[in-house]
Amino acid sequence: GNVNIKQGEVIKNLYTAGGVVSIDANVEKSVHAAGGMVTINGNVGGSVYSGSGNLFVNGNIGGSLHGAAGNMVINSSIADDLFLAGGNIVISKSASIGDDLYIGGGSVDLQAPVSGDVYMAGGTITINSQIKGNVKIQQADKIKIGSNARINGNLGYYSKNDIEIEEGAIITGETNILPKGGLNNTIPARSTIFSIISIIVLVNVLRLIAIGLILIYPFKNLTGNIVNGSLNDFWKSLGIGFVALIIVPVLMCILFISVIGFWIGAIVGVLYVLSILLSVSIASIAFGSWMIKVFSKSEG
Repeated sequence: GNVNIKQGEVIKNLYTAGGVVSIDANVEKSVHAAGGMVTINGNVGGSVYSGSGNLFVNGNIGGSLHGAAGNMVINSSIADDLFLAGGNIVISKSASIGDDLYIGGGSVDLQAPVSGDVYMAGGTITINSQIKGNVKIQQADKIKIGSNARINGNLGYYSKNDIEIEEGAIITGETNILPKGGLNNTIPARSTIFSIISIIVLVNVLRLIAIGLILIYPFKNLTGNIVNGSLNDFWKSLGIGFVALIIVPVLMCILFISVIGFWIGAIVGVLYVLSILLSVSIASIAFGSWMIKVFSKSEG
């Protein structure tokens, strides 16, 4: 369904997914959002991680922004780095990037100032703003440097067509044509690390949300019984889980050694991995239920 986080709601960290996600409230720390369309109008104190069909960011971001979408429009102030990958990407004049920009897209239109370096790859790339650092474009079909562009560092690029530099554009450093793919070794390692972390975090958020919805709705009674049992008899449940965590791998090894038990061991291994994944989600639900009980007692 659709998710609407209204103004005035007090939120520290936000994890959400839906068809249409609208975040109008301010978020103290980080936002993890996925959906068909994600709109962030409130300010975010930390970083934003979002994967969607369409992404619109209007609120200011106190950390970095990691976004992947078919269409993106960024109108906000980003305090740290900006990582974007998508089809059509527009970073408007009202936006600003406090550190480096890493971007790849079919069509990229950069109108906002960047305080750090810019690393790009895409189909059609337009730069029409002030860049305090260097600009390196790994590959593009067409590059346009607008009349309002001012690049204080060097410009390195590779393009299938001649670069277009409008009258009034200023490039204070050197302009060099890079060999095809020549930027691969010059992008800082942290961009790759941050990108991998972003993808892992987003996939884990979506996985937990999906498993949680399956557990809560189709298997509501079963999940409820498991959670209640773990809360009412915590130490017994913990002991059984710990024993299973140790015994099952040993049993798998024994089965793998014997020729007859190899396939049984493989099946047990698959079930073991699935049970761990389910246990993580159920543990999250149980912990949330425990927290609700604690706060309810406190308020009482």
